[in-house]
Amino acid sequence: MKIRKIFVFYVLVGVMVSSLPWIPALTVSQAAEKENSNIRHALVIGNSQYTHADPLLTPANDTRAISSTLQQLGFEVNLITDAHQQQLEQAILEFGEQLRQHKGIGLFYYAGHGLQLHHRNYLLPTDFNPKKEEDVRYDALPLTQLLVQM
Repeated sequence: MKIRKIFVFYVLVGVMVSSLPWIPALTVSQAAEKENSNIRHALVIGNSQYTHADPLLTPANDTRAISSTLQQLGFEVNLITDAHQQQLEQAILEFGEQLRQHKGIGLFYYAGHGLQLHHRNYLLPTDFNPKKEEDVRYDALPLTQLLVQM
């Protein structure tokens, strides 16, 4: 009986796949050529020096290394280090605007503290200092805000 169910499953999957219209698959490089192959934007943020937490050792070095590599790969890189809340928000808004204007490729890299609260992820600015749980919603940067811009 189990073999029969598996066979029926594969037949149904085969019928569904064969009924789909043929859609050419594009690699990332082909998609870039189709749009604007020379326009690649990267926003790289590294937060090490937190006002109300111990400093992190690696974000500054990590972001310099990734920025250098991305520039070698043809990305226009906006590198931001030790950003407070307003700087983070402004950088993400500008990044989104660049992506909308040029319809190129966008890449985001973040090194620093983050947290998850009620199934939502947040990037922590260097001036983050919550007094209570609800402060996270107002003082940290929701990752969804970045995703909306991208």
